Amino acid sequence: MIVLSGLVPGLVVCSCGCGADSSDPVDVRSSSAVASPSQPASSDRLASPVAVGELLPSPKAREQARAIQSLRAAGIVVETNGVEEAVLASFEDGAIGVSNGRKLAGLETLETIQLWNCPDADDGLVELLSGLASLRVLAIRGGRLTDACFDSLSLSPALESLNLGNSAGLTGDGVAGLLGRGRIKRLYLDRTALSDSVVEGWPVTNSLEMLNVNHTRLGTKSALRLREFAGLKSVFAVEAGIAAGEVATWRVARPECLIYDGRERP
Repeated sequence: MIVLSGLVPGLVVCSCGCGADSSDPVDVRSSSAVASPSQPASSDRLASPVAVGELLPSPKAREQARAIQSLRAAGIVVETNGVEEAVLASFEDGAIGVSNGRKLAGLETLETIQLWNCPDADDGLVELLSGLASLRVLAIRGGRLTDACFDSLSLSPALESLNLGNSAGLTGDGVAGLLGRGRIKRLYLDRTALSDSVVEGWPVTNSLEMLNVNHTRLGTKSALRLREFAGLKSVFAVEAGIAAGEVATWRVARPECLIYDGRERP
């Protein structure tokens, strides 16, 4: 067996007999193709591509391996990238546990976390997860969050999409500070205690593109405020307390924004 290394970082190319004459030359100028052993030796024979193996786990992946294995054993889905670094974690319909929460917070390459109907998902867990430098998407629905979680979330360095729907303990107080950071593009606050008085305090200058306020307690004041958000491309306000006439006026004022309230086709 001839082992060639150093051609492409992280790759190893092996050439073994398999019926070929061991005296046949091996072209080391290309790591993506070798001469087919079934063809006669000639200067013009065509090269055929062969598999050269997979990328090895990165040093970061090796550090994460034990935690990933433990989380998977607990029923938490953890997906990895091409070098075995954790990029997505998902769990539903069960308690996460303090230990597993800490393990999730230790997977610093995570980009997406989705926790559905986890009764012990609280402000403390959010504080841990908010420190993840690569976290872009966070969804925690059906937990026991309070408005205190927005203080932690406002410090999350890369967060773009936040889904805290179906959280009765949230009034939205603190969202203004989160939006003021200018990073959040997608925000889900459906089935929360969000109200007009809170939305009125949201900064007009923000990066928000999509907002879901289905099944909340909004009204005319919220519609007037949200109408000023120039970057909004879609709003979902089914049974949000906003009158049909206000929605119609909003659509005229912002024709580039899709506003769906469930009463008619937008």
